[in-house]
Amino acid sequence: MPKLTKAQLSAVEAKNRNILISAAAGSGKTHTLTQRLIKGITDGRHEVSRLCVVTFTRAAAAELKRRIHSALEEAVLKAEGDRETINRLTRQINDLPGARISTIDSFCRSLLQSNFEALGLAAGVRLSDENEAAMIREAAMEQTLDELSESDGEGYPAFGFFGGFNRFIDLYARDRDDRAAAEFIRLYIKLSGYPDGKALLLKSADAMEEAAENGFKGSVWDKELKAYIKDTAEYYAKIYGEALFRLGNDESDPYYKKYHDAFNDCGDAAAGLWELCDDPKTEIADIYSYVSEIKLAAIKSSRVPEPDDFLEWCKDKKKELNDFFKKDYFAAFGYPEEDIRAQLRMNAAVIRGLSAVMDAFSKRLVAEKTRRGVLDFSDLSRLTLKLLYGDDGNFDTPIDAARDIAARYDGIYIDEYQDVNEIQDLIFRAVGAGGRFMVGDIKQSIYRFRGAEPDIFASYRNEWKDGDEDSESRGIFMRENFRCSENIIRFTNKVCGGIFRNGSGRLGYLDEDDLIFASGSENDTKVKLRIFCSKADKTETEDSESDSSDDGENMSSREAEAAYIADEIRRLIEVEKVSPGDIAILFRSGDSGTDEYIKAIESAGIPTFYSGGGGFFDTPEIQLVRCLLNTIDDPGRDIYLVGAMRSPLYGFNLNELLMIRRGRFAPEDLSSGRYYPFEWSVRRFVSSVNEAPDAEEREISLAQRCVDFFSDIDRWREMSEAMPVDELLFRIYREMGILDLRGSESDEELAEASAARRANLMKLYEKARSFEDGAFRGLYSFVNYLEKVLAEADEREAAPEKEDSVQLMTVHKSKGLEFPVVFFVNADKMMNSSDSRAALLLDLGDNDNLGAVMRVPDENNLVLFETPMYRAASLRINARSIDEEMRVLYVALTRAKERLYITAGTKKSPSRVWGFEHEAEFLSPAAIKSSSTFLSWILLALGREYSNYCDLEIFPPQISDGASTDTPVEAVPPLPTAEISEEAVSMYMKLFEKRFSFKYPYESTARLPSKLSVSKLYPGVLDNEESFDMLPELSAGAAAAKTAARPKFIVGETSPTGADIGTATHLFMQFCDFDNVEAAGVEAETERLVQNRFIPEHTAALADKAAIKRFFESDIYREMRASDYLRREMRFNIDLPAAPFTQDEELKRQLENEQILTQGVIDSFFENPDGSYTILDYKTDRVKPGDGETVLKLQHSTQLNYYGAALERISGKKVAKLLLWSFALNKTVEITKEEI
Repeated sequence: MPKLTKAQLSAVEAKNRNILISAAAGSGKTHTLTQRLIKGITDGRHEVSRLCVVTFTRAAAAELKRRIHSALEEAVLKAEGDRETINRLTRQINDLPGARISTIDSFCRSLLQSNFEALGLAAGVRLSDENEAAMIREAAMEQTLDELSESDGEGYPAFGFFGGFNRFIDLYARDRDDRAAAEFIRLYIKLSGYPDGKALLLKSADAMEEAAENGFKGSVWDKELKAYIKDTAEYYAKIYGEALFRLGNDESDPYYKKYHDAFNDCGDAAAGLWELCDDPKTEIADIYSYVSEIKLAAIKSSRVPEPDDFLEWCKDKKKELNDFFKKDYFAAFGYPEEDIRAQLRMNAAVIRGLSAVMDAFSKRLVAEKTRRGVLDFSDLSRLTLKLLYGDDGNFDTPIDAARDIAARYDGIYIDEYQDVNEIQDLIFRAVGAGGRFMVGDIKQSIYRFRGAEPDIFASYRNEWKDGDEDSESRGIFMRENFRCSENIIRFTNKVCGGIFRNGSGRLGYLDEDDLIFASGSENDTKVKLRIFCSKADKTETEDSESDSSDDGENMSSREAEAAYIADEIRRLIEVEKVSPGDIAILFRSGDSGTDEYIKAIESAGIPTFYSGGGGFFDTPEIQLVRCLLNTIDDPGRDIYLVGAMRSPLYGFNLNELLMIRRGRFAPEDLSSGRYYPFEWSVRRFVSSVNEAPDAEEREISLAQRCVDFFSDIDRWREMSEAMPVDELLFRIYREMGILDLRGSESDEELAEASAARRANLMKLYEKARSFEDGAFRGLYSFVNYLEKVLAEADEREAAPEKEDSVQLMTVHKSKGLEFPVVFFVNADKMMNSSDSRAALLLDLGDNDNLGAVMRVPDENNLVLFETPMYRAASLRINARSIDEEMRVLYVALTRAKERLYITAGTKKSPSRVWGFEHEAEFLSPAAIKSSSTFLSWILLALGREYSNYCDLEIFPPQISDGASTDTPVEAVPPLPTAEISEEAVSMYMKLFEKRFSFKYPYESTARLPSKLSVSKLYPGVLDNEESFDMLPELSAGAAAAKTAARPKFIVGETSPTGADIGTATHLFMQFCDFDNVEAAGVEAETERLVQNRFIPEHTAALADKAAIKRFFESDIYREMRASDYLRREMRFNIDLPAAPFTQDEELKRQLENEQILTQGVIDSFFENPDGSYTILDYKTDRVKPGDGETVLKLQHSTQLNYYGAALERISGKKVAKLLLWSFALNKTVEITKEEI
């Protein structure tokens, strides 16, 4: 690109303080950025030492430095004779190695290194890698949850709504603490991308409480739901309006008779729903009532002269419309207003609980990082933000330190600005006070899953698009594409222009976003679109309205697609002489069935290289070392043990392993039904051979090899206890000659393959060295570290690239690359919508954000219900995911220079695929949202004009003729089989019979609950499974609900019961401050608890304040306060023998050695003058004078005695008294102490 375009020249010469370059794919953004930098340097406006250029990869930073260096050297040659200019440019070249041209992380790190003291950081702090950071987060979260559980959230008022942290976690995690920890960490990472994520979280809670107070109607959730339903209803109303128009008014027409009534119903129903949503007075309950009464007439069975494609398509759309009316999210609209307000209050309380967990976790994580002397990558940007703006939460104006840093630079240049997040944007605003030059393309922002916020780029673009040379800030569009052929550009503009303009609107697609052909390529090959169907078309007699489902995938469509790709690539290579290295196959994601495509291509004799997934870990040499390390760490892991024994290092074959497993057992030993680890089998085999006088020579030899194997393993394990893992690994390499292992390659391939193997092994060694420099050390931790890396493997862990091979990669991996030939495959794969169905949905940052929203549980915490708020948030997040997928499609289409193929295997029949011609007539946001594949979007945008933009072929199901591929595949020899005697066959038959008829002997113990509450213990508790449900109630009271499965906290909104009053009274006693009660009284303390969110206001109002006052006037209260040691709300967990809690003798026998984890909370206990303890438990039972004391003793004696036993075990002190305080009787009741 020797000559700059008009747009590029404007970008190079613009004098505006802030410049935003919208650089479309292939428009030469790196060239333009380089030219602007060079011009500033050669003109004398910039010094290299005063430049700050930020890219998003180290490779891009290195390439930019290389280009600047070359351009400066060329400028020196042109300045021949001008000594002053030569000297100045030479000085710039010399300064270039130290120039601030780096990634955002490196830039932040450099700022922090010169300000460690100001930020309170230790001088020796280091940066952890992502996997080490993940391990630290997991350890810190485990400690956080343990501490919160032990204290029951003491010090965090937000848990008061639930009655403590443990009830909160039971509600949120639903007995899945491991899942809760992972979700909390994900939440923390997401919030870390915002300048003040905690404030946004609490703002969301405030918004929900405000909506609970003012009503759901008019709220952001209400608007989101109505907008979506309105768009969808309008889409169907237009379809059936057109259908009715085409049918006309001739009632004698056979088409009219067949379709009119059904289509008229569809049109009326959709139009009515649109009008309802358009009315601002409409409540969502009105929508629910309207939809629940819709019943669409069936299409009549009368015959027509011949099928009409459009009417048949409308018939299919009728089923789709009917499904829309039956969508389960409409069920969420059926809650009465008071129920929705209760849901809002519950959701707000959960958010405040989550905020408290984040607060506790953040403190623990900072302490853990400080102890280990590490920072992670998110700390770099957050600490830089603190350095530039201070820590008061005001991000409007940078502090003096930021102005000092900004003064160091003549300008700030940032590449890939579409991928920044809010924190990074604030950093660049602060250090770029003298001006920012930002380059990016919102259509290529495909990293939202990593925290990128494309809305930031979009807002600048919209704000500055009308700027000119005299404006402070200006936007410039670079549209000329120097990469793609004209046909590829026409196709891309048609497809992306159609779908982007009908997306959520956040992108703001403009005419300037269309590409302009500028490469000058004379290639006139059209884009090829190939669709392979797994279903054949049905005849009219076979078809029916009820049989219009596309369920059931026939994988032959995928096989046909892969076969076509392989044949076409072979044709390109053999006929058109295209090099394999010039061909790329792109997938949306790494789980798109890559193996099928690789197999088909390699069967055609074409080399491939897949640069995604965990290729490095899949190489044989790394798998071998992983097997060894895992076996050394724990030989009880059968898969790794067998892998190590089968490896070339030890050479055990399948027959030998079978012999070891069978050993010298008698048939009855083998048929015992028990499973033994393979390690046990090996050691048992060796022992039995050594003891057998008749052992055969092959058995003796095999046993000796087993001894030698475990001698190595045991020796290395002993070394691992004191030796760093990198030293251990290299010792194993050296002892076993692993670096010199040879594979199955030919002599010609040996040198290259050996070098690749050695490179992989040394890469693993370097990982071990880096690991030992980190916070975790030792073999056990390193093995776990490798498993974590493997589980999260991405393109960064790919194996070394093979030369001149067809490249297979994800679209994300391809960004920034270009290829002469591109196949975008599996285009009919369903898009991933899991983000919109997560347990916790987050929509933060915007003024109209929907906040943090979750499903709510039923009264038994077994079923989660989707509230209107959850549905609204799900729709919003799904819309953003759709925007992201559109951008992924744009990136995929713009990688090809000369030829672009799009292929798809679909579940549909050819006629159903051709239905896109009708669908395209109604292209709209609703049509885009209802489509879930790239193929459907492409066809929607092309419509009937498809032949002007691509070469389309739709193939019916392909029938395999069973013929072999052109390249013969070498036959695989059968595995060797061991000779098995009739006696052995008989023995195995008995073994199989015994195993298949096996019944778990401890089936009854499987019914044991994981934990029980002391308050529910009684002698027969294990005989009644209903007693196992120890889940907390969210509020007191149980009135009849409108629907059977309504959440209990909603039901609790009815008139209060005695239980409600008792619960409220107990909550006051749990959270009240005794000093405050004595100083200001019960009423004032109640107000404080409500104000600080310990107790909800409606709950506090129910507390029996008169009874509470009498307690504070009692003798027992004065005795408590006089004690030197008083403890309240002590949570405990103890193991108790299980057998005493069943009256079933058989079960009691089986549970003889079993324990049950029992938990409880002691309301209060205090120390007596003699050092013993007195337990005092509050009881709000509505008993009457007379027999009330006896009733209380009968009901609570067991509970109090277990409290006493637990306290004695925990404290080591005697419990002298067990007391109840009855609020109903206004007195203490002493419980007789019994032996537990």
